[in-house]
Amino acid sequence: MAAVSRTIEQTLAAMPEFARVPIGYLPYGVPMPEPRDDPGPDGRLPLRIVYLGRLDQLQKRVRLFPEILRQLEASGVPFHWTIAGEGPERAFLQSVMKGPGPHQTLSFPGRSCTAMCRNSWRPTTFFCWPPIPRACR
Repeated sequence: MAAVSRTIEQTLAAMPEFARVPIGYLPYGVPMPEPRDDPGPDGRLPLRIVYLGRLDQLQKRVRLFPEILRQLEASGVPFHWTIAGEGPERAFLQSVMKGPGPHQTLSFPGRSCTAMCRNSWRPTTFFCWPPIPRACR
């Protein structure tokens, strides 16, 4: 049996019904670099947000993204939001989500991958990566 976190691995191992079942931990499929040394944005750079994962409402609740975008716009904070992934909600999100101006921008680069993960991590302020994103398998 496979566990996607150490906590799940320990929980399964403690369950009597799985006493005779081998349990293994599966770490993330994409190696992540160490976090940045600096504490975060210095107020001059835009907030950078990256979402890597499947664009699906049922599993990922991505239909919340337009409301999150509205709130970001209303805040007046400069940002760039990258939404990398494929799925049934991509066309909908692209049709309703538009960057409001030069200091608040949005991009949909398509399918996420290992290179995207590595290249996007370092300059990012907020990084949202759902568990086991299909687009990165």
